[in-house]
Amino acid sequence: MTDQEKRELDVKLATHFWGIKKIYYGEWDEDKSWPLYIPSGKPWRTHKIDAKPIPRFTDSLDACFQLLVPKLMELNKGATVGQDKVGGSYAAIFVPFAEECEIEIDHEETVSLALCLAVEQLIDKEGK
Repeated sequence: MTDQEKRELDVKLATHFWGIKKIYYGEWDEDKSWPLYIPSGKPWRTHKIDAKPIPRFTDSLDACFQLLVPKLMELNKGATVGQDKVGGSYAAIFVPFAEECEIEIDHEETVSLALCLAVEQLIDKEGK
């Protein structure tokens, strides 16, 4: 997965799952590689000094556990992540009384990316 695809996935998770209402890009960011948000929710023109980069969920298991997993628990869903015996990463999200949203990825990718892809699959299934 390319860096651009990872940033697009980070934006999708931030807006469709974590709850960020609006993503901004600075005037200097022509290729849109540094998505920003304003924690207060105020307009960009008055609060752009408060802008923060969206979390890089795809690169940080800490960000996933701090921000995505609590949201899963709030929605009454469980998640499991890890690595198999040959070093491949996996993630599974369990939805009570429904099909699992589960994804496995190869050993070249990270556990955080596996969890992000599973959450993306959940977003797509639920049409959020």
